[in-house]
Amino acid sequence: MLRRANVKKPRENPSGKGVWIRVFDVSPAGKKRLVALAWRRTPFRTEPDTNDAPDDTDLAFGLPDGSVKWRNKAAFLKAWNIDLDARSLSGAEAKHTPS
Repeated sequence: MLRRANVKKPRENPSGKGVWIRVFDVSPAGKKRLVALAWRRTPFRTEPDTNDAPDDTDLAFGLPDGSVKWRNKAAFLKAWNIDLDARSLSGAEAKHTPS
């Protein structure tokens, strides 16, 4: 299955938590299933004026049922092999030798 991270402006999920990152498993047929997410520990009192990312310490990282599973953003991203900066696409990790 293809795994895709979806980073968007915060929205409220049914439990009232501002969701910041959603991770989906996508079947070969294109069906998405939410498998993990990051949400604000405390909901917004009012909608923010900007779309700035919250501080990592303001987020909880866990499962769709609301249980927190990862201590921090680094552990969450590593568990799901998420590269938010797309460094893996830059080719910098591959060592090329001149021929």
